[in-house]
Amino acid sequence: MRRLVVTDKKGKVSGLITQTDVTRAMSGILLEKLTEIRSVYFRTQHLFKDSVKALFQALDAKDHYTGNHSREVAKISFAFCNYMKLSDKIRRDVYLAGLFHDIGKIHVVDSVLNKQGPLDKEEFELIKKHPIISETILKPITEFKEILGIIRHHHEWYNGDGYPDGIKGEDIPIGARIITLVDSYNAMRTDRPYRAGMSKEAAVANIKKATGKQFDPKLAPVFIKFVSESHTL
Repeated sequence: MRRLVVTDKKGKVSGLITQTDVTRAMSGILLEKLTEIRSVYFRTQHLFKDSVKALFQALDAKDHYTGNHSREVAKISFAFCNYMKLSDKIRRDVYLAGLFHDIGKIHVVDSVLNKQGPLDKEEFELIKKHPIISETILKPITEFKEILGIIRHHHEWYNGDGYPDGIKGEDIPIGARIITLVDSYNAMRTDRPYRAGMSKEAAVANIKKATGKQFDPKLAPVFIKFVSESHTL
């Protein structure tokens, strides 16, 4: 066993420190630091969860339909990612993006957001701004950094006819292509004051018609199979 001789100012031996003593001391310091890091991590996670709840409550208070719709989009998107056996990271990112893809609608006036009928051109231009507003709202929160692309691009079309940037194909993040499918399907299936929700068959038929245009031609058939096998969607 290695020993370190400790001497005083006069060179007199005052004690011995063994390798075991050093190891124990270092282990104690390491354990203390790990405990501190763990505590900070859990405080940060708790703060993030509280931020998510507060943001979502703001959305739900603004428009209960949008809040319910966003919950459903998050839940269905996560289930679809599971169905495709995608990575844990994509599942998490898509779930969070589903919850907050429409957060920018809190800046849209109620008369447009809840209009009982088709939007005119000017009103539609206002609605088209919500992905960018959503991105702006979420950008200051570090934990949302990974999902900003999904949020911004969930209204892009596979053929490039979407908004806000007109990107197309696989330039659109896969999470956004998933949200596009689920968002559209859920909107078609949901009752609104000015129209009844579509049947599953009608919604699926519309997705088939728009595959390759609005929807990813690889993802859409898998989504249709996923929906067809479900008894609750």
